[in-house]
Amino acid sequence: MVQFRKEAEDINESNWQSVRPFAFLMSIYTLSLPLLDEAPKGPDTFLDEMIRVLNLLRGVRIFTSLTDQILSESKDSRANSEALHMASQEDSDIDQVVANLVAQVRVSGDDMQTRQVNLSAIDGLRKASDLNFILSLKPIIWPCTVESDFCALLERRNPTSMVILAHFAVVLDQCKSLWWCADLGSRTIAAIKALLPSDVLGAIAYPLGKINANSK
Repeated sequence: MVQFRKEAEDINESNWQSVRPFAFLMSIYTLSLPLLDEAPKGPDTFLDEMIRVLNLLRGVRIFTSLTDQILSESKDSRANSEALHMASQEDSDIDQVVANLVAQVRVSGDDMQTRQVNLSAIDGLRKASDLNFILSLKPIIWPCTVESDFCALLERRNPTSMVILAHFAVVLDQCKSLWWCADLGSRTIAAIKALLPSDVLGAIAYPLGKINANSK
């Protein structure tokens, strides 16, 4: 890690291809953190761990962003990009998901600033879906885009923010074949279900249904 930080301080054509993959390995480790401790966890504790994951992944994005320009200028840029993406998912539910989440923001009693933060997180979910990244990158993309203010809303247990995170849990569940995701999706949705006010539970019907269906 010390060597990584040293290299990241001066990213150039000779080391960027080492820095970028290491950042991916750090992302894997970060996602696995809630799974490394097998001690029983209550909903609040688990949600706090997921918030820590989001904050750490935001930091990883800072490192990878330092290599973006060099990557775009490299001769293998197009080939590298194509290797990280899948074919377009025509059956994606993202349009309906976004519509439902935006509707939830509108009916919430949140102030305008809070609504803007949540709308930004929703927009990030859409963009992450549209990018159609390969399975190993799917659970990393959205967390790298969330704002610190969104994580702060989760810390305050803002219902709408938790509903948004519940929809991201579907992505985590889709990636459960990856050891660093395992049951993160199902545990995240369970924690949120336990913490949400009863009058908001209907807003997570979609992610609950998807994750329950995948578990059968």
